[in-house]
Amino acid sequence: MRFQLFFLSVALFVVGAVHPATADLTFDVPDAPLPPGVVVEKPVPVSNKIVWREDINKVKEDPKTANRPMLLFITAPGCEYCVLMHKETFTDKKVIGAVNETFTALEMDAKKHSGIARSLKVKVFPTTAVIHPSGRVVDLMPGFQGPAGFLKRLQVAQEKLTTETKLLAAKKKATTKK
Repeated sequence: MRFQLFFLSVALFVVGAVHPATADLTFDVPDAPLPPGVVVEKPVPVSNKIVWREDINKVKEDPKTANRPMLLFITAPGCEYCVLMHKETFTDKKVIGAVNETFTALEMDAKKHSGIARSLKVKVFPTTAVIHPSGRVVDLMPGFQGPAGFLKRLQVAQEKLTTETKLLAAKKKATTKK
């Protein structure tokens, strides 16, 4: 369908019916059947920055974010490496896409949220935690992480999130059979 719409827009452009700026646009048609073997990749959200939230309670209550894994970035006042991660890691386009697509990103000051920092046994700043929607921490990354290393850790964390989700589903299924 995408292929056909592209050629339709080219044909209309040739006869002068479409503005040149829109002649090469393709359109996704929802629920259109795809030919066997065709795989459509999930688009990366278009954004030039990570959408950071600061209130964990609002995140838990909001139906749009409550069932998403959290990426918790814990900082401290005067933390140079925290600033460096914002400048180098969190401005990387691949990092931005990976975080915005999969996670609800929260940034917390360890002084203001000392209970959370203490419960995670944070000793180094920054520390980044990946938390399953169930509340289980699946990865804890102490210290500065550059873009490449951070992306690798996110991939491993996503595998752990998938495993955790499957384990919880199996556990739920086993308890409902009893």
